[in-house]
Amino acid sequence: LGHDGLYLAYYPNTPFLAFFFQPLAALDPWLAKFTWNLLSCILFIVAWFRLSKFFQLSARVIFLMPFLFFLCLRNNILFGQVYFFVFFCLSEGFLAYQKAQKGKAAFWWSWAIAIKVFPILLLVFLGFKRDLKALLYLSMAIAACLILSLWSVDWSDWMFYFKEVLPKSSSGAYYDGFTAASKS
Repeated sequence: LGHDGLYLAYYPNTPFLAFFFQPLAALDPWLAKFTWNLLSCILFIVAWFRLSKFFQLSARVIFLMPFLFFLCLRNNILFGQVYFFVFFCLSEGFLAYQKAQKGKAAFWWSWAIAIKVFPILLLVFLGFKRDLKALLYLSMAIAACLILSLWSVDWSDWMFYFKEVLPKSSSGAYYDGFTAASKS
């Protein structure tokens, strides 16, 4: 689009991202990326401190974490990735689940699943815990995210994703080994 140095990464994601990022699509790409990074960094820091408090982590551990995960943190910001937001959703869901707020947990976890597929393993986790109520809430919230995305994403895009993209991505067809850029 005529913009240099944006450091963008193109990996297969769910069609939900088209819906999710629609508010930023009207902005200049630099402003959109800055806005996204600012918001996701704030949410990541909020989640990190809430989890640190929950697990009663020492100040030394809290201080060392950015250094241990420097490459991941840098890449998330450099490439404008969604992992900070996914981390926020997963941690908020975890904290809500710990407080037996299953509806709230389902809400946050469903957003993480809609954006990145790997958190779908939470369904397996809830199945193993035999928490049918939470499993039902999460399944309904995932369906709600899919339906919500249909306002701006055509059903055929979802079908293409489920039939073509997801199977190839799951089999490793889109990735060829370790690359630092894709390992945030």
